[in-house]
Amino acid sequence: MVDQISATEVRYRAVDLAGIVEAGAVDATLATLTVYGDKRGSTDVLISVIGLDDEDGNSISPDVLTGTVSVKKNVSRKGGDKGGKGKGRNK
Repeated sequence: MVDQISATEVRYRAVDLAGIVEAGAVDATLATLTVYGDKRGSTDVLISVIGLDDEDGNSISPDVLTGTVSVKKNVSRKGGDKGGKGKGRNK
């Protein structure tokens, strides 16, 4: 069953079946999110963790970072600006 979510949220679920994150690991990247802006402006990025546990079912309390995304100029998703010049991307 797929949950219904709005266009302004992302839900991420994962299982480390390959055992890439070993016991006692610190600073492990669990996800990377790429955001594209449709027009100039800024918005806050709020991240919450609903549940995270280890292979034994023990709860883990991760450090969660938040921030702001700012779009400074119009850039197409193919890498160039809308005028066809440039190859930069806003991050």
